[in-house]
Amino acid sequence: VAPAMFGYLKKKPSNSSGRWRKYYYVLGDGKLCYKNSDDPKEKNIGEISLVGANVSLVNDKEAGKKYCFKLLSPAQCLVLHARNTKHMREWAAMLYHAVGIANGGRHIIEYERLRLLEEEARENALQMQQVEEENAYIVDLISKAIQSESITDLQSALDIADSVGLCGEFIEYSREYMAKLENNQRMREANLQSMETTRTNQEETVVEEYEETTDGSAPMDESKRISRKVVVPEPEEEDEEEEYDLVDEEIEVVEEVEEGSKWGPPASIEDLKSFYIFFVKKTADGEYINVMQFSTIWRMVTGERGNLFKEMQMFNKFDTQKVGAMNETDFVNGWMNLAITSGSDEYLCRIKYLLGEDNMLL
Repeated sequence: VAPAMFGYLKKKPSNSSGRWRKYYYVLGDGKLCYKNSDDPKEKNIGEISLVGANVSLVNDKEAGKKYCFKLLSPAQCLVLHARNTKHMREWAAMLYHAVGIANGGRHIIEYERLRLLEEEARENALQMQQVEEENAYIVDLISKAIQSESITDLQSALDIADSVGLCGEFIEYSREYMAKLENNQRMREANLQSMETTRTNQEETVVEEYEETTDGSAPMDESKRISRKVVVPEPEEEDEEEEYDLVDEEIEVVEEVEEGSKWGPPASIEDLKSFYIFFVKKTADGEYINVMQFSTIWRMVTGERGNLFKEMQMFNKFDTQKVGAMNETDFVNGWMNLAITSGSDEYLCRIKYLLGEDNMLL
């Protein structure tokens, strides 16, 4: 039975200055007819016999459009444009079938049908491979951004994933991780700002006390001035550094530690837990040490004076959860790891000394 098919296709003009025209094509009875509309009463304006004809697909460059195929007969040549790949293949396969029957070549119809199916399968496999490679590239971008903890790179990679419609559990996890990074960054910035504000207020207090001593009113207590260990620069000297001041209680403990000639044994895990409990801050969410408390502890144990940047660095090393609040496990492990990496248990010995009865810290 001769195949039949009908529908709208666009016909390529015979000259380069013309334009593509849409016609309604009807395939049947060994010929291809076309007219202006699908009105059954309308007469055909063209008719092509399929005897001696052949059908082939046309590439974009040759046709000037995508989804084109060509019907070449002894009388004329038609280049026709379909809506999409599927539409083009349906018309080409049906025409090829009809041409085979019109020319007595039924045996080649099944071969061509299989050939077209194989070609379509290859194209689908190629498209699938391209999609998989693109998805793998995006996943790699996201993984590297997570590893580097870069909020900017992670946001950029997720934007690319959104643009191609990539989704799934990994993408959802990546979004949650980015939200966590942004929250940690906000907490660190808030902690740093709080510490800077505290430092500024302390500096202003010291400067006011110094100015009082220079105008003769309310002389400053000399012992207090020494305990603070603040160096106020003289007006004519520009290069002399001003150290951050410490509160009196911190300085007194630090001086006691510095005066000790023998530290004794290092602190145990239970000692570190006791040290932690002394400074811990209780909240509705549990117990933790914040940045300001850790800064106080660091100065008491190490004897260092107000190195804000280093204190923030050490807090971040101890705070493995990166939430801006240190729990007991992080506090204990932090001091133990510091002793291992530095190859010295001096800080542990100092903590043990601070916990001793002579210091009465507890």
